[in-house]
Amino acid sequence: MACSKQSALQYIRSVRRHLERDLKNLSVIVENLYQQKVFSDEDVRKIRAEKTNEDKTRRIVNSVIKKGEDACYELLRIIDTSRKRTLERSSRLDQWISCFSFREDAQLDTNYLQGPSQCHRYQEKLKSKAKNLSEQFWTVSKNLFEEKNKPKLSYTSLVLNTQGNICPSKIKKLKNKKSKWSRPKKLRTYFPEDKSEMSPSKLLKKDEDILLVGKPGIGKTTLALEMLKIWAERDTEKLDYMFYFDMRETAHITKVTSLEDLLFSGYIEPDEDKEEVLEDIKKYSDNVTIIFDGLTDLSSSVVKKLVEKDLLQYAKIIITCRPDDEDSFSEDFLRVEVKGFSEQTIKTYLSATLGEEQKKVLNNLELFTLCHVPMYALMVAACCSSGDSPQPCTITEIYINIVRLCFQMNGNNTKTKHLNSFISSKREEILGLAEVAFLATEGKTVNLTELSCEDRCVLSFLKSLDIRVSCTETETKYAFLHYTVQEFFAAVWLLKNPDKIKEVVQQCLTEEKKHMKHLIPFMCRLLNEKNPSLMKCLIPALELRNTSNWFFQELINTVFPCLCEQDDPKDSEPDFNIQFLFQCLYESQSPEACIYLLDKLDYCLDLSGENLDPHCCCAVAYVVTQSKDKKIRLNLEDATVSENGMRRLLGCFNNVRWCDPLPRQLWEILLASDEQMDHISLLRLDGNRLHLSVEGKKKKLFERAVKVMKISTKVNVCLYWDRPTAVCQHLCESLLEALPNISSLSFVPRSSDPSEETRFLRNLVCRAAEREQQTGEKLEELLSSVCRYKTFPIKMFVDFLTDLYSETKTGLRVLPSLQSVFQSTPSVWSIDLSETKTSILLEMLKLQPEKKQVKLTVCSYEESEVRSFLQCLPYISQLSFNLHRLDPDKRTRFLVNLFCAAAEREQQTGEKIVELLSSVCRYETFPFQHLDDDDEEYMEWKLSFLLDLFSHVKDCVTKTGLRVLPSLQSVFQSTPSVWSIDLSETKTSILLEMLKLQPEKKQVKLTVCSYEESEVRSFLQCLPYISQLRFNDWSDPDEGTRFLVNLFCAAAEREQQTGETIVELLSSVCRYETFPFQHLDDDDEEYMEWKLSFLLDLFSNVKDCETKTGLRVLPSFQSVFQSTPSVWFIDLSETKTSILLEMLKLQPEKKQVELTDCSDEQSEVRSFLQCLPYISQLSFNLHWLDPDKRTTFLVNLFCAAAEREQQTGEKIVELLSSVCRYETFPFQHLDDDDEEYMEWKLSFLLDLFSHVKDCVTKTGLRVLSSFQSVFQSTPSVWSINLAKTKTSILLEMLKLQPEKKQVKLTDCSDEESEVRSFLQCLPYISQLSCRPDFFQRVCSSISVRSRAEVQQLVSLLQLLSFNLLLTGELPRKTCCSVGRVLRVCGSDVDLVLTPRKMSVRGASVLFRRTTHLHSLRLSSDVVLLLIHWVRRGNVVGALTIQELSVAPKTVQPSERVLLRVVSSLASLLRHWTVGRLDLTDFCVPAQSLIPLLLHAGPLTIKLSEDHFQQLLMILHEIQDRDLTRSFLNKVVGDLTSCQMNWEILQHLLLSSPQIITVDLRKNPFLQENVTRLLPFVDRIKFKKSSPSFVLTAIREIYEAQTSHIVPSLLRSLHHVINLTCRELDSVDCAALIFTLTHSPRVQLSLNLVWTLIPTGEVEQILSTLDKVSQLSVDRKLLLSFIHCCSASDVQQEAASGLIRTLQHRVDLSCSSCVELSEQDQTDTLSLGPEDCRAVCTVLSCSSQDVQLDLRDCEVDDSGLDLLFPVLHRVQLRASKAVLLQLVSLVPVNSEGDSARRAESLCRSLGGELDLSHTPLDQRVCGALALVLNFSEGLTELDLSHCELTDQLLLTLITHLHKVQVLDLSHNKISDAATDQLLQLSSINPSIQTVRLFNNNIKDRSPFEKLQHFEIW
Repeated sequence: MACSKQSALQYIRSVRRHLERDLKNLSVIVENLYQQKVFSDEDVRKIRAEKTNEDKTRRIVNSVIKKGEDACYELLRIIDTSRKRTLERSSRLDQWISCFSFREDAQLDTNYLQGPSQCHRYQEKLKSKAKNLSEQFWTVSKNLFEEKNKPKLSYTSLVLNTQGNICPSKIKKLKNKKSKWSRPKKLRTYFPEDKSEMSPSKLLKKDEDILLVGKPGIGKTTLALEMLKIWAERDTEKLDYMFYFDMRETAHITKVTSLEDLLFSGYIEPDEDKEEVLEDIKKYSDNVTIIFDGLTDLSSSVVKKLVEKDLLQYAKIIITCRPDDEDSFSEDFLRVEVKGFSEQTIKTYLSATLGEEQKKVLNNLELFTLCHVPMYALMVAACCSSGDSPQPCTITEIYINIVRLCFQMNGNNTKTKHLNSFISSKREEILGLAEVAFLATEGKTVNLTELSCEDRCVLSFLKSLDIRVSCTETETKYAFLHYTVQEFFAAVWLLKNPDKIKEVVQQCLTEEKKHMKHLIPFMCRLLNEKNPSLMKCLIPALELRNTSNWFFQELINTVFPCLCEQDDPKDSEPDFNIQFLFQCLYESQSPEACIYLLDKLDYCLDLSGENLDPHCCCAVAYVVTQSKDKKIRLNLEDATVSENGMRRLLGCFNNVRWCDPLPRQLWEILLASDEQMDHISLLRLDGNRLHLSVEGKKKKLFERAVKVMKISTKVNVCLYWDRPTAVCQHLCESLLEALPNISSLSFVPRSSDPSEETRFLRNLVCRAAEREQQTGEKLEELLSSVCRYKTFPIKMFVDFLTDLYSETKTGLRVLPSLQSVFQSTPSVWSIDLSETKTSILLEMLKLQPEKKQVKLTVCSYEESEVRSFLQCLPYISQLSFNLHRLDPDKRTRFLVNLFCAAAEREQQTGEKIVELLSSVCRYETFPFQHLDDDDEEYMEWKLSFLLDLFSHVKDCVTKTGLRVLPSLQSVFQSTPSVWSIDLSETKTSILLEMLKLQPEKKQVKLTVCSYEESEVRSFLQCLPYISQLRFNDWSDPDEGTRFLVNLFCAAAEREQQTGETIVELLSSVCRYETFPFQHLDDDDEEYMEWKLSFLLDLFSNVKDCETKTGLRVLPSFQSVFQSTPSVWFIDLSETKTSILLEMLKLQPEKKQVELTDCSDEQSEVRSFLQCLPYISQLSFNLHWLDPDKRTTFLVNLFCAAAEREQQTGEKIVELLSSVCRYETFPFQHLDDDDEEYMEWKLSFLLDLFSHVKDCVTKTGLRVLSSFQSVFQSTPSVWSINLAKTKTSILLEMLKLQPEKKQVKLTDCSDEESEVRSFLQCLPYISQLSCRPDFFQRVCSSISVRSRAEVQQLVSLLQLLSFNLLLTGELPRKTCCSVGRVLRVCGSDVDLVLTPRKMSVRGASVLFRRTTHLHSLRLSSDVVLLLIHWVRRGNVVGALTIQELSVAPKTVQPSERVLLRVVSSLASLLRHWTVGRLDLTDFCVPAQSLIPLLLHAGPLTIKLSEDHFQQLLMILHEIQDRDLTRSFLNKVVGDLTSCQMNWEILQHLLLSSPQIITVDLRKNPFLQENVTRLLPFVDRIKFKKSSPSFVLTAIREIYEAQTSHIVPSLLRSLHHVINLTCRELDSVDCAALIFTLTHSPRVQLSLNLVWTLIPTGEVEQILSTLDKVSQLSVDRKLLLSFIHCCSASDVQQEAASGLIRTLQHRVDLSCSSCVELSEQDQTDTLSLGPEDCRAVCTVLSCSSQDVQLDLRDCEVDDSGLDLLFPVLHRVQLRASKAVLLQLVSLVPVNSEGDSARRAESLCRSLGGELDLSHTPLDQRVCGALALVLNFSEGLTELDLSHCELTDQLLLTLITHLHKVQVLDLSHNKISDAATDQLLQLSSINPSIQTVRLFNNNIKDRSPFEKLQHFEIW
């Protein structure tokens, strides 16, 4: 270091004179010498005592020289290390010290002070603050993450460019080039290239001033704080200073005028010697670094001087700024552009913050490239970090959070709770930016045009671009930091302009505008109202909801056709695919939209061949999980799924249809993936089953499958054959290797030929046998255990196993080991005898442990095979045939051959082979398996088969002489219950013989009839074996009629010839309710019409037959013709009235007739009059019959009836009137709630009335009076179309009605005459409903000239409930008419005034004479119009309005217009007297409402929840007490819709004496601030108070002993102390008692339901109940109270108080408990004798009757005995069991006591005893008889469902006459008790009801004559 070899002492002496003159900072030198123990305390004192610096220097040098060589060496070292401070820069001594030769280890172990110690201490303080700033910065970022997922955040390297700006021309060229790139390529250009090796530490070492330039959020602050942190952590002896100023937070810096204030007041102050520290900073400014973060200008004088080097000339200045602001600073700065994260850095950052979850982002290019901005990367990581959450964050939520964070950071760090209000205040600027973004996106450009916004918060999303437009001019344009952010804002603008959305969605399908589709996912999420929210700050919620209502269906309907067209394989990259649509639905989080799409897709999702990234899997899983009711079919063939994505998909498979091929596809995906997949979850999902495709080239898959099997519990392996393929040897080896881990092995074949499976299993078995021989492993036994046949899902089971059995006969002995395999066969064997050898089948059957069911799919007709099959019969339990695959003739032929072969063999060998064959065919559904009796088609097939079989067997018996039929009788008896017979194909002789074989009569349904006389006669022979004869419902009615007539005639002829009662027999099979059809529904009008038409046609034909043949048939068939429906549907145009009349005469009672069509012939109309005596009701079909036809027919009928009455004197008009006199005339079963039907009916009656009046006028007949009742059968509400209905007719009809009618106008006429006529109808109208503008139309149609007309309009308005709407164009004439009406009744009118056009003069005449209005609702335009009227001075008198409101507009006005509206409202309030101003629908910035709050009059204001919230924030911020007081007065203190904190509430309470109402559930902070709240409790009312809050409050009062607060607290709680579901300790109980003691005597309620109270505290609580008016307790606590009251005489005094607070109701049932669990609701309370004694004691203390509820209780008999003495004072409710006990306990030894007990019990039950559903025995009946005997007050007795027999009834019957209402239904009473029951009415004529239905009484006729007996 030095060239001199002098000693230190000599070296100092040589320059002593220079040292004494030039040495500086002596205190540093002295301090260091003192620390090194060169100087003592005395030396230091002497030096400091010197007066001048020269004297001090001289003493220092002299002292050191005196102390020798070591002291001089230390001085030299000190001077060398602190030369910058102790020597002048250009002095000679600086060179001198450099030449001294120090020892090499001289500086290794000693640290010297570089300056004064106080400066070093200040440096440590600066470093501590620097570290805190860094930690705080990263903590804020960490707090964005969930607690369990917080990463360790630190600086991540940024791309720093020191090359200066890119040439503007290059930018332009680059933009042009990018416009031609694809979207992925464009997005990748956002990654900055890291060409520089610049880092924070290198920047810190540079001596230059540095200007860090970058876009918002790009990392400038992070870089600055990293440099600060590096300086703070640097371990160096150097004394230097570093300051950091965040210019966004330190706004007061602009007011700083001195360096000292900036550094010490603005940053951090030294603890001591400020002047000396400041002097050191100024003197050694080259050791000072100052960072100005976010500097925008040099408005601060101190900052400007520092930057321009007028202060601290040598200090290093580091400035961070945005590109827009860099021109404000000198070019001398080193410009460093911060470009954010490079691609590799993003991956590093995401790996550190997200771990495995980073794949979510890496697989989404938009998000990945977005992360080049560090602030965006932070928010992306925070949103994606919740990997285990059930609902991950959507992409749009990330963008919403980014936008909100940007506003928060650029809005002076606005607090989170105020952020929504801040965003709302920037609404216009944000929407302006959104519009520019949309226009740029639409134009496929990133350059924003027409950007006029200068708001820095909005501009924070942009970067500036300087584009050269000429050689001397550049133009500044803006672009978003990322293209997707531009798309996000474009989506925001679209939602503000919903009319453009449909157009944009359509454009997305075009090639030119397909890029616009990327806006759609953003819109989907932005329409969702859940948090985090953004749109509700920008667009009214109602507008968003209206858009959401149609948006998703519109999107799906538009895109869906495009999805369907993508089946074309040529379309490799569709613009819209199903993945994109799923992404949109996932963003929307709308279950309804998902269901709508799934419906469109028919719940089939085809994702085959797709590459599904994790985000897409998340979206698919979300859509799938929305299908709750219907399983989805999912296709993942050849799809690629990552591990993360598969994890998401596995969670949704509960909603997926789990069937082939999905399991195979999933296993292929998992086994083909190189990632670590979750195999265990898939195994668990599919019943521990592993699906494996069998292909020769999948060795890798087989190896992985083996690994899966080895790490799992025993697995069920399922093998698939996708296509014909050679058996893979690798698969055999793999399966044998994993065999110990396999539970079962099964196959799913793809080909029709199972030979491949057979060959594979054979190879597997042989390979196992070989290995067992070679190695000794028990592989055969192991393989046998996994090859259980029931696990083989193969269609052709037996064929497969048979082939396997045949092919395994090799040299290896495998059969013994595989015997269990061959025995594990299905329960039913499906056999193809044409391909299966019966010998092999026989051997297989012999191996089975039990007989098998065999189903033949194909038969063989070779005689040898048939004979061989007979050998299999001993091993077969059931033989059946395939219904669909086997031809019926082949079935029959095979069975006949089998029967004959069996018979022959039995003859030859004597074996009982025929009986054996019969036994396997003897089952109910033979010859088919699992046949449904309700399936008519199957039943018909079966019967046809058996008939055909019977015919063939008979032929065979005839030919061969073999006796087969007797043995097969049971087979032919296994027929269906209903025989469907086609007589054209079935011989009646065969049918007859089959019927004879049946054990019982059969129901026969004829599907086709035969008309051959011989067949008809033969069919008569079958009648004795038929129980019911019917016809196919759908057969031709004429065919059935013709056949029946032939049958009737043939029966009559035969009866004449033979004398047999064949006609009666035929009648009996037709005598059933639904004849001639089966299961006919009485409610089915079409079937009823068919039936009636059939019977009428049959009757007509039978009559014709009688006429022709002279046979008497009708009398025998009268019962058939009486089996008619209850309502007759008649077509008079096709039915002869003569036939109808004769049929009606046959009926035992009058019939309801409904005409489906009418006849206009006069003769038919007159003939129909003859039918009237047999008709109970006449109606018309509503749908089939033309209205005009109905009216014409009825008018003709009325006139014909009147004429006939004049001619004959018959009361025919009254008769006709009677059949029309019913409520729903002229329609049947009309629903009063069906408005359309009611309108039809009224229209019909009005039309009928009009025609009848015309008829009366023409003919002079007096008809109307007789039919008045018909015209009065009108609906309760009249729906009238005045444009079609004459008001004169309406008036006359109204006059006929017995009461006023409700009228609903569907349309009206504008003709003045019609309107005036309608006004005459008003006196007959009780209520009027119509279009809202009806009154306005009336006023527009007529001119109001007189008071009478005004009064008419008042009456009209009264009918409209004084609701008046004035809208559209409002002329002065209308205003004048309305004004006259308002003058009379304005105080009752609710006026809505929202005209499109109205003049000031119109407004003047409207309100000129109006003094009062009940309510007035104005549009914004009318408010502005009225203010002109007011300003013109046209207001004559004051207008008083109870409520004034402003109606919202469809299109939201500008903010300027809204402010004018508010100003106008304020002016109107000064001229009008308004009670309440409703602004809930008025969308205006909250601060604009302040003028209304300051209104001086007595006004209340109703605000929306958002307005409330925003106004509270504003009031808290501005702290204006007068405004706050006015606000609270206007809202009457009701803040229940608001959320607050303690500061806001405190400000409100201190500002106004107004009582405030708050919602405790919305403001949980109140629970935490009870202590601070109590002093104000007299000014607060609580809504929805919780028990925890009440308990905390009363404890606070008790502990503070502030009894004076108790009344105030109770008032605030609405005098309810709610302590439900709390466990009280002794302190809590003391607090409760203290509160009750000091409570005022008011109506106080105490709720202790499910409250646990210590036993010792119950007594004290009881003593304070005198202050309680109502007590609510659960039954367990009530029982504790009761026991306490009965414990002593003293406590018995409290019993009356307890009963009083319980409202004289002792409820021990479950109903006394609230919020019970299901278990608690069924629990019973056991009451012992002590409990009952306590209850009796308490009840006896009551001064009046008490309700006692013992439901849900079990009571000992001894306990109930104790209750009898007090029962006379009790109103008892008890369970059936307790009632039964009480009845049983009535009889005692003393007759007098029994009588008293009976009387007390009856009195307590209120004369009603219900023992229903309780079985009674003889003992109980005896006790009940005693009760009935001794009591006179039992009026109702319910003994239904009590299992009463005649014997038990006999015990009771002598006393039952006392009962007024007796229920004996649902018992076992028979006809034997009829006489006793009938005596009841003779003994007690006043008996009201005796119910006897559902007993064993067969003969009901004796009871039907007595009305009070109910029996059916």
